Amino acid sequence: MKKIFRMLSLLMIAVLVFTGCAIIPESKQTQEPQDSNQTTVGQEKPEELVLPISATGLKLTVFSALPSGTAAVVSDYSQVKCFVEMEKRTGVKLEFIHPPQGAGQENEKFNLMMASNDLPDLIYTGWASKAGGPQKFAKEGQIISLNQYVSKYAPNFSKLLESNSEYKKQVMDDNGDMYYFPLTTIDSTTRLNKGFIIRNDWVEKLGLELPTTTDDFYNILKAFRERDPNENELEDEIPFVTDTISQFVFHLVWPWGISWGGGSFSPDFALKGDKIVYGPIEPEAKEALAWINKLYNEKLIDPDFSTSDRPAMKTKVTTGLSGVWYGYTGAQYTGYLKEMETIDPNFELATFPTPIAPGIDKSYNFDPGMKNLNTGIGIAITSQCKNIKEAVKWLDYAYSDEGILLYSFGIEGDTYNMVNGNPILSDAVMKDVSLLTPAVTSINGWAMIQDPRFFEQYTSKVGKENFDRWGISTPERRIPQQISYTTEENRIISTKLTDIKTLADEMFYKFVMGREPLSEFDKFVDTVNSMDIDELIKVQQSAYERYNNR
Repeated sequence: MKKIFRMLSLLMIAVLVFTGCAIIPESKQTQEPQDSNQTTVGQEKPEELVLPISATGLKLTVFSALPSGTAAVVSDYSQVKCFVEMEKRTGVKLEFIHPPQGAGQENEKFNLMMASNDLPDLIYTGWASKAGGPQKFAKEGQIISLNQYVSKYAPNFSKLLESNSEYKKQVMDDNGDMYYFPLTTIDSTTRLNKGFIIRNDWVEKLGLELPTTTDDFYNILKAFRERDPNENELEDEIPFVTDTISQFVFHLVWPWGISWGGGSFSPDFALKGDKIVYGPIEPEAKEALAWINKLYNEKLIDPDFSTSDRPAMKTKVTTGLSGVWYGYTGAQYTGYLKEMETIDPNFELATFPTPIAPGIDKSYNFDPGMKNLNTGIGIAITSQCKNIKEAVKWLDYAYSDEGILLYSFGIEGDTYNMVNGNPILSDAVMKDVSLLTPAVTSINGWAMIQDPRFFEQYTSKVGKENFDRWGISTPERRIPQQISYTTEENRIISTKLTDIKTLADEMFYKFVMGREPLSEFDKFVDTVNSMDIDELIKVQQSAYERYNNR
C-alpha cells in the first residue's frame, strides 16, 4: 500500500495525468528573478491579421494528443471540421503527430521527443504540469519565448492580455516571459465544469432540501441510507459515491476551508488570508476527519471508496444505489441523465455548493478550474520552427471573434446558425451533442478562448440555476496554479514533498477508515513538522508573493 501511495504522489507532483480533463500539478520551475530587457507585450501595435496567412500552402507540424472521444470518430485531428476550415481560411496546412492513447503513452512520447530533440513546429500539451515548467524547455533551447512575436504578430491575443491584468499575470512567469498560447477560460461559466451533484428526485421524494451545511449534508445522506429512496425495500443505498482516479473523496474536507490530497484537484497547500498553510496539519483537518470518519462508520459513503473505479461508480448511480457524488457536467451529470432516460424517467439531478462546516464563514472550493483563466495547457512554438511569424498569426486567429466561433461552434449552417446576432447550436446537435465531436475543439480544449455561449447551450440540461449553486463556493483560498519556482525552490520541493504527501494521503485513508484512531492525529502533525514542512511552506509563500508582484 505504501508503495502505491508513493507512486501516486510522484505522479501527482511530476507529470500531467489525463482523467477526462487535465490534471495539473503544482510544481514548476522558473529562472531566478532577474532584470529583463526583453520586449514587453503592448509596447508596440501588432500587425493586423490578414487572411490568408500563406498563399503557398505553408505546412506546420503539431504534436498533440487526440482525445479518446475524438479518436472514436476520426483518426487524425486534421479530419475535424474546424481544422479543415482553418486550412481554407488561413492557407496553412497542419500535419498532426498524435501519441498513442493514454496519459502514460502521451507523456512517454513527449519525453522521448524532447530527449531526441527531433521537434515539430508546435507542441500542444499541459506545460504547467511539466517538471521545470515551460521555462526548463526554453532554457534548453527547445521552445521559444513568445513576447516579441506576440507584440508584432498577434493583435487578438495582445488585446486579450492588455484587457485583463489577472489573465496576463497567469500567462506570464515571474520574469515576464510567456511560452505558450493557452486554453483560456475568461468567463466563469466555462470554468464551472464539476461539483457536488445529487439525486434531486430523491430529495423531493423524501421531503428534504438541498444541503447548505455539513449538518444538512449528513441528514440527507442519513435519509438516503435509511428511508429507501430507491423503493426496493432494502437498506442497500450507498449515499455518497466516488472513484479512486479523481479522488474526490478528499473534497469532503473542503467544508472546513482547507484542502487535502487528490492531486491538483485539491492541493494540500492553501491560503488563509495572504498566508500559505499546509491543510493536513491545520486544526480544522482533525474536525474534518472526525466528520468523514462518522460518515464512513455509518455507511453513508461508499465503503469501497479507496478502490472503486469510474465504471463501478457509474454502476452504483445508474442502478439506483447512490444519490450523491462529486462529478463533471459532462460524464457524471448530462451523461448519467442520458443513460437513465429509458431506465428511470423520474431520475432528476441538481447541484449544491460545498457545505459549510460549523464555525466556518463561507463555502469554499479548491478546484483549479474555479480560479484559472489560463488552464496551463496550450501550444508552444519550438526552436526548430522556421515560420515563427506565420505560426504566431495562425495561433492568434483562435483568439479573434471569428476564431472563437469556429473552434467553439464549428461551421455556420452545419453545427450552428446565427440568430439575432447570436450563434445557436443546430437542432440536430442539440438532439445529439456527439455530432460536435468531429466538428469542434471546444469540448476537449485547444489553444483558444472557451465561449460561454457555447457552454450555456452544450450544458443546457444542467441548467443555469445549477451552475449558480456551484458558483456560490469561493476559490479564494486556492493557491494560483500559475505560481512558479526558482531552481533552488524546485530542488526543495522535489526532495521533500513526495514523502510528506505520501504520508499525508496514507493517513487520510487510515483516519477515515478507522485504521488509525484520531487520538493519533497530533502525532501525525508532529511527524509532518519533523519532515521540514515549514521549509516547503516558505517556498510556497515566496512563490505566491512573486506571483502577486507580476
